[in-house]
Amino acid sequence: QTALDVVEARGSRALLSLLSNGSADAQPLALGSLAALVPVARELKVSASQIRQLCGWLQHERADCRDDAAVVLALLAADDRNARAVLAAGGGQGLLRVSRTGGDDGRKSADAGLAQLANRLLGAYAEDLRGSALLSENLFWSVDMFSLFGHELDAVYPSLKAAEGNFFFELVHFCCILACRRLPSGGDAAAREQEVLAVKRVLEDFQNEAAALAFFASIFSHIALRSRQRVADFADFNAADLSDIAHLGVEVLNRVRGMTLAEGALTDLYQRYLKHEPPTQWKQLFKEATKTAYNLKYMFRESLSKTKRKFVEHLDKNLEGKARELFSELIEDALGMYNGLVDQETLAATDFLTNPQALVNVVRDGVADADERVKLLGEIAAKYMQTYIEHDPPMLPLTPHHTQVCAMLILSQFFERRDECLRDFD
Repeated sequence: QTALDVVEARGSRALLSLLSNGSADAQPLALGSLAALVPVARELKVSASQIRQLCGWLQHERADCRDDAAVVLALLAADDRNARAVLAAGGGQGLLRVSRTGGDDGRKSADAGLAQLANRLLGAYAEDLRGSALLSENLFWSVDMFSLFGHELDAVYPSLKAAEGNFFFELVHFCCILACRRLPSGGDAAAREQEVLAVKRVLEDFQNEAAALAFFASIFSHIALRSRQRVADFADFNAADLSDIAHLGVEVLNRVRGMTLAEGALTDLYQRYLKHEPPTQWKQLFKEATKTAYNLKYMFRESLSKTKRKFVEHLDKNLEGKARELFSELIEDALGMYNGLVDQETLAATDFLTNPQALVNVVRDGVADADERVKLLGEIAAKYMQTYIEHDPPMLPLTPHHTQVCAMLILSQFFERRDECLRDFD
């Protein structure tokens, strides 16, 4: 009741004045008295200069003064009119310090104050940031970093905001995580400005490149998750490389565009890179994927039905009479026993791009129940492919063309039946 009487008698205004103009001995007492009034005070009317002064107390040598300042600032941060001034005066960084080192009441109030700053200044992003490592970084609790989460950027980067998977937030969050690791103490104004400009350059790159944006938004969740779970992996990574990586990904995917299984296999490869490979190697790995795309195109554009059709169509191009009759039988027998060395659907479901042995296994499994001739060709192919895997450096093995296998089977049929062929077909 006494505290309420003091508040109703405008005692808080007098204490704020004493805090500004009182003696060195009176000021800590005034601050402590203000903190004692907080439980019954619905609000405090303060000027910007008084907020700056209160934020300064968060750095005071006396622990009790820091705790008392945190109690008062937690109340002020709950008011939209004060929240930005508290952040601009370094209140966020000061409250973060008290949340780590203060007494029980100080830590509790500091945590409440930080939560209020986030809720008042970040809007819906405050929920997205819940549990984020950013909340423990000095640099984050600055006007510079908060500006990257402001809704005024919605109109600047509309394509990013519309991208799937909350891409805009996740990209900004990732870039800010890297910035905070570069400036763990928070840095000076010039350094903070440079970090914000670097983040905006990344955002602009994706805003202006629709294809790169669509591709990267579809796989960025792997980067976001990894940065939350193992942020140390990104110690030497430069966020400016993200747009180059995205462009490389689009360029290589375009080489197999329209080949659904090849696109899926290549996308799976990219995702494995992002999940497991050192981030500093991503750019080179995506660049080397050009060769992988060639191999994928080789394997997944193969069409057994087209191969069989072409063999039949060519019967009437250069053959007639007994020669055509013989060749027709040879083709019919060869194509009847051959259903391919590799099932493309099965292959696409494996990790053969990073585990080439899986491709060899698919070949062997694919011919396990086939005709003995096909089984032998499958084993020859598997042995040959194994030499690619054992090469230094290892290479991705390729299967024979359907045309090659069919030709081998036609020839083997002829040699098996050569006496019959000479007798019956001259």
